[in-house]
Amino acid sequence: MTKLVLKTIAFFALVLLGVRIAEPFFIKENRFNYAKYKFDKLADTTNFGILFFGSSKSYCAYNPTIFKYYLGTNSYNLAGQGQVLEVTDFVLEEALKSNRPNLIVVDLSYGMIRFKEEDTDSEKRKSYQLKIFDNYGMSVNKIRYLSKFFENTDLVYLSSPTIRNHSAWPDISKGYFRTNYLHDKNNLFLANNGYIGTMHKMSKNGLKLADEMKLGYDVLKNRRKLKVDDKELNLIKRVHNKAKANGTKVLFVTSPSIQGFTRHLSFYEDLEEHLKQFGINYLNLNKHYYEIGLTTSDFKDILHLNFYGGFKTSSYLSKYLAKHYMFESSAKKNMLDNNVTYNLLSNINYTNKILKTKFVFNESVIIDEIGYFKETEDQYSFVFSVSPESSKNQLGNFRGYIRYFRKEVKEENKKVTSFPIEIVEIDNNRYFFARVQIKDVLLPKFDVFFIDNTTKTPSQFFTLNNLAISSNQFNTDVF
Repeated sequence: MTKLVLKTIAFFALVLLGVRIAEPFFIKENRFNYAKYKFDKLADTTNFGILFFGSSKSYCAYNPTIFKYYLGTNSYNLAGQGQVLEVTDFVLEEALKSNRPNLIVVDLSYGMIRFKEEDTDSEKRKSYQLKIFDNYGMSVNKIRYLSKFFENTDLVYLSSPTIRNHSAWPDISKGYFRTNYLHDKNNLFLANNGYIGTMHKMSKNGLKLADEMKLGYDVLKNRRKLKVDDKELNLIKRVHNKAKANGTKVLFVTSPSIQGFTRHLSFYEDLEEHLKQFGINYLNLNKHYYEIGLTTSDFKDILHLNFYGGFKTSSYLSKYLAKHYMFESSAKKNMLDNNVTYNLLSNINYTNKILKTKFVFNESVIIDEIGYFKETEDQYSFVFSVSPESSKNQLGNFRGYIRYFRKEVKEENKKVTSFPIEIVEIDNNRYFFARVQIKDVLLPKFDVFFIDNTTKTPSQFFTLNNLAISSNQFNTDVF
């Protein structure tokens, strides 16, 4: 009997071990999966001065590269899509096992603090949390948190992506689901620091809702009389105390949003009043909408900022943090800076330059410089510095193309990538960028050109023969 019991225990131990080992193969690729994967690679060797948490509103608003630019400290954004504060509590706890940041910034938004079973979309929102939990190995702590949202009978099934995604078992030979989250995303800013941004702008319906802002702040905050409940307040206090017990300061913030401004201001006013009574630091950035310099063009939809809005908001919050908190400004250039934002802020000085003097593609498209850097495995970002002679409106009529040949200049070796021209303005300088997959170090022929969207007329070609692509992810001379 004893042998049977021991064999049974050994069998289940082996099964659990197999499930745990297989988990990385069955995590479905998404934005948090990519961010957590990068964070784990950096956490043991990088000291983070600031960590950001929250939902998608957080990872669209707070760009760590900009905070490093102003504060000189490394930071990372561990927010996740649909991530409520109840789950942020778990993510924070796990992150503090390997890091002791000076400050954590936790984004709070209406309806995203805790689950309310009466909400019509509560089940859908619960499914979002599994995308977060999947990136953490099975543990007692993980199951403890899952039990807050799901029935106990479902916990084993839900706690492991290996079990839940059993339909994908036949695909195990293909390897990890995680490939390259940046692939073919030419309109997306996604960095090694967890930030995500886009150039998209609001729809007509969003702009219609934004018109309500003309009623004024004082009018809007008194419209609905929304209140924060005791359970939400207790959860906020728990997160605050957990960070404080680990020697980390906490700032709760609310990122700017059109809906937050027009529909939920009364909730944030009530929240601010309570947190002030508790001695908990809170900053509602909706109250600083115009100080930040935001316009409707800085939002991708009624809830989320786009890259332009994230740039402004991160710059504003960086300056706020500089006044109210202390950081060790000693962070050097590292993997966290391997992104488009960093190279725009540095006026593409640290890119590998392939064009250093002005080139006239046509009367509308005039480029001063072109630089590139290796962003991820086999993926390069090309950054274009736009000449003042090119008007923003004219450039919008064109689409860019990068064409190169592998090994020999033959038609079958030709690779072409097209990209939209979306202008980013930084310190009165204008840029746009393109992502290109390149596997070869030496390219016998490399072309850049533009085509008019209306007439389909191509521009002049900027051509380089025998271009030696640098495979270094960083320029080592700036370390």
